Amino acid sequence: MLDVLTACGGGGSGDSNNSPSVSYTLSTMQGAWIFYEDGDNSKGTYFVFNGGGASTHSSAFYPSESGFTYSVTATGLFTCSYGDTTLMVVQLSSATGGTATAESPRAGTLTKITDLSRAEGVWSGTLALSPDRAVTVEVDGQGTVIDSSGFAGPVTGRMFANGSGGTVLGLRMGEVGKLNTIAISGVRSGDTFTGSILTDSDDDPIAVTLTWGARYTLATMERPWIFYTNGEANRGTYFVFDGNGSSTHSSAFFPNQAGFSYTVSPSGLFTCSYGGTTLITAQLSSATSGASTAGSPLNATLTKVADVSRGVGIWSGTLPLFPDREVTVEVDANGVVTAVPELAGPVTGRMYVDVGGGTVLGLRTGETGGDGKYNTIAIPRVIDAGTLYGNFSSDSDDDPIPVILEFSEPG
Repeated sequence: MLDVLTACGGGGSGDSNNSPSVSYTLSTMQGAWIFYEDGDNSKGTYFVFNGGGASTHSSAFYPSESGFTYSVTATGLFTCSYGDTTLMVVQLSSATGGTATAESPRAGTLTKITDLSRAEGVWSGTLALSPDRAVTVEVDGQGTVIDSSGFAGPVTGRMFANGSGGTVLGLRMGEVGKLNTIAISGVRSGDTFTGSILTDSDDDPIAVTLTWGARYTLATMERPWIFYTNGEANRGTYFVFDGNGSSTHSSAFFPNQAGFSYTVSPSGLFTCSYGGTTLITAQLSSATSGASTAGSPLNATLTKVADVSRGVGIWSGTLPLFPDREVTVEVDANGVVTAVPELAGPVTGRMYVDVGGGTVLGLRTGETGGDGKYNTIAIPRVIDAGTLYGNFSSDSDDDPIPVILEFSEPG
């Protein structure tokens, strides 16, 4: 087995702040830290400590990530062990860093990672692992590996970086033998992470380069989404985004379905506007979901429609159009409304259903009755056992009216 700390990268970071007269406790160590072997910014090992004397995660090659224990004196003498083996003794110079003492089994520096999101993104490259394999690793804003390709699962891990580029990626997975645990340590410069792969063996380190890509881009939003006002399944509005910053269709009561624009930051901050007016700001939690942020004009949850064919069929019922009118709405496998013979044309629209049954039917028609308010119709709510229990809304100030549409198979 490799020495515990050989596997990871980092160094004297720049995350430390030398503050005098600090009283240290176990809780001082809570969070992610990197120990840099000999102070080398490209040779580190990360530890995540729980603030109570134990670890929760580590890139070190020991059987249990949570098997490390530590102690801290009031003057900042930190000791980390695995079982009865002392791994390092560090004199803290602040609550965010310190240096190994002369008595420590290993020389180096210890740095707290104060920004867990520094490695956030999708990292890709080719690992020379006999045979070579192309891999990707997706890391979230907390430094957690949330997705990957090219490895046998399950895959878990963390990736952290200090303020001067020293970076560590640790993975535990379902690979057989020495590839069950690997660590990549090195230095990030811009969008490139250059480091060395270490495995749980005596093999020499293998050079590797990983390239960064944003977790979220404009293309993340491509396809239909349903925005649920206040998170309520009966108050949905659909938007179809083109993956380039614009909409193509929407059930919202705005003149131009294609008039919505949007932006997405690499970390998933989403903003949708109409003209110069911001409608919603939201934080994506994945490529298929998100929720509005504090201060957003609209409070809503966002869900990507995974299967646009869930509404395919014929939906029949009565719409309160004064007078009431029996209608049949035909929806194809792409969620496109292909016909509503009972409404004045042209009739266009979409119907989308998410996995939980939340549903939105949006129609634009040639109707002129009711002072034109029936030109745009939206029916959001939920489907239950083939019946859409919806709320009929038109482009007016009228209150929503409950409606029921029954499903039947296309002829």
